[in-house]
Amino acid sequence: MRLMFDVKYKGVAGELNLSNRPNLFYRSHSFMAPEWRVHSTPLLSGRGSDITGFYKEMREYSLVLNVRAESEEGFYQLLNSLTDHFEADILAETPGKLYVNDEYILCYITGSKKASWRKGMNWIEVSLRVLAPNPTWIRERKFSFMASGSEETDLMEGKSYPNAYPYYYVGSGASNLVENDSVSEALAIIVIYGYAKNPIIKIGERNYQVFETIQPGERIEINQIDRTVSKIYNTGQKENIFAKRGKVESVFAPIKPGRQMLSSSGGFGVDLTLHIERSEPRWK
Repeated sequence: MRLMFDVKYKGVAGELNLSNRPNLFYRSHSFMAPEWRVHSTPLLSGRGSDITGFYKEMREYSLVLNVRAESEEGFYQLLNSLTDHFEADILAETPGKLYVNDEYILCYITGSKKASWRKGMNWIEVSLRVLAPNPTWIRERKFSFMASGSEETDLMEGKSYPNAYPYYYVGSGASNLVENDSVSEALAIIVIYGYAKNPIIKIGERNYQVFETIQPGERIEINQIDRTVSKIYNTGQKENIFAKRGKVESVFAPIKPGRQMLSSSGGFGVDLTLHIERSEPRWK
């Protein structure tokens, strides 16, 4: 499929721009062909089946590149750099990020085929085999809420919340809104900046709390993708504080679709990064 997308690859060896005309650019790909598998149980009548769920299997895609250079030396250097970039991730057993515009899939480039090349022509067609353990495209949507300038703000009158949590608004108006513009819930990375004591974040009707104190320059990171809770000191040292997470309501509960208000139990700053998932990149 030929669509005018910006395509790039990020791995442990760095970034490759695969839309860098005229030297290296994608020619076609098979990313726009999502596929769900079905769990089913045959009906007792023998006529059809009952669908009990859907799932995705590991998936292979194709990505065809044109590679060209003005000199023979530059041509060989470009081809060698492709192999070096892709094999670095395989040897590290760490998937790279293949971007189509602002969405990416975690994958490995496990093979390639060369075609349409003759010696003396500094041009070749390279067909890459893209292996995605989880064939899901991710778009990161980021929201930042600045600290109010004080360690604590006044409790809003007339407000009551589940589980008798005290709540203080980060700010007011539209700047408090978090929008998940997907049709499904989204996992998130929530970062809380000190000073904060036993901070609580409320997004919509869900509460996220960590029983820890952080000083100015320190932060707490709730990573729902990796299911980790960490404290990062101003020295960069990272401490596992998984056991200090709130358990009445899970800190790993994803963010619901739609617009929701974010509020907090103090005047601390908050960064929120949504990982919005789709079965194929958006058409643009």
